[in-house]
Amino acid sequence: MDMKHDALFPVSSSTKEQIIAVLSGEWPLSARKVYTRLLKKHNISLTYQAVHKALRELTESSILEREGTGYRLAEAWIAHLGNFSQKMKDEYDSVHVARETRALHRFVFTKHSDFVRFHLDLARKLLESGKQVKMTFHMRHVIYPFLLLAVEEHGKFKELLGKSEWVILSKNATAMDEWCAKYWRRLGVKVTLGADVATNSILIVTNDYITDARLPKKALGAWDKLFESVNVKNFDANRMNEIILEQKFETVATVFRDRKIADMLA
Repeated sequence: MDMKHDALFPVSSSTKEQIIAVLSGEWPLSARKVYTRLLKKHNISLTYQAVHKALRELTESSILEREGTGYRLAEAWIAHLGNFSQKMKDEYDSVHVARETRALHRFVFTKHSDFVRFHLDLARKLLESGKQVKMTFHMRHVIYPFLLLAVEEHGKFKELLGKSEWVILSKNATAMDEWCAKYWRRLGVKVTLGADVATNSILIVTNDYITDARLPKKALGAWDKLFESVNVKNFDANRMNEIILEQKFETVATVFRDRKIADMLA
């Protein structure tokens, strides 16, 4: 899989990412307390000087900010996580709300097909752990069904779909969106067109995992142009496959776990 982060279960990440993970669940913390949490929770060998340096660099990069003698995630940085970030920000600011947001992880996929495989693999891992799986897709357009079949064997995909619950919410309702919706509904997927979605790109809720994915403007424009076809017969399937499977562009995804926000979006 071609991306700049190896896995979600569990994450072996850099010191900076581990610091962000610690401060996602508890804040503000002094440099010494961050260091202690890293040693206890991540069972890693590192020096206090390395942690102090990482905290300074994260602060200089405006990812962290000082609160008294401690550190916390910067509000401006949280605001960049996506359209749903205001809900998260409100929870983060309130000292009266249980802090249930788990570690934030940032993934960069250089092929969109790898982003698709990533989520199919995530659903399978949850199923293998004995959990029921519900996936809610907040989309700019309805998922083009043959995209999934292009990255996964048909029988294997139908088996996954049969074991999980899928809901697709599409911001747009073009003729092509209608055609794709009919396909998904025949497979038992709930689809709503013209929905009030929580993104202008892609947002996926898989149980309590939330993925906010950002595509380049050029890719979003190409996606819109393909779905503008008034006559479905004029839809350029080859161009769609080329964009998704062959054309290289970065899909930047932020993933975190939060049951309350997931319930709001599911």
